[in-house]
Amino acid sequence: MKSVITPRVLILVFVVLLSQPERIFAACNTTACNQLTNARLRKQNERRLSFDRIRSRFHSSVGTENFILHKNTVELPFDVLIAKLQSRELKAVDVLSAFLDKAINATDAFNCVTEFVPGAMARAQELDKSPTIKGPLHGLPVCFKDNIDIKGMDSTLGYSKL
Repeated sequence: MKSVITPRVLILVFVVLLSQPERIFAACNTTACNQLTNARLRKQNERRLSFDRIRSRFHSSVGTENFILHKNTVELPFDVLIAKLQSRELKAVDVLSAFLDKAINATDAFNCVTEFVPGAMARAQELDKSPTIKGPLHGLPVCFKDNIDIKGMDSTLGYSKL
């Protein structure tokens, strides 16, 4: 009888291997493997430190004034959010803070964010100081799937644990 490997089995094997990278690299003692392991550990540490900084600066506890403000901001319909940013009723910094809070909470629950753009807050501050509106999406935070190459950012295809 011929053995058949179905796509479901291949996906399961792939997921199991990805969830246990230490088992894949444990037997490898080459320079290349050691460099890869060191790079992976360094990136994981950088990510943890970055997320801890964002969490300590932007996370708001349930029931606090900031929590209510952030919740109200991220639940605005898209057209209302854009209108409030364009009319300067909302500041880009406040909107970004609210969405950072939401993103860090989602990441804590689902591990869905791999990296935050380091200069995002500085850009939001520039937009708030600008005397003119800088286009139709002025001040709107955006996110990209990390298989899109962005200068200065890692592309990991979503495998943040590797």
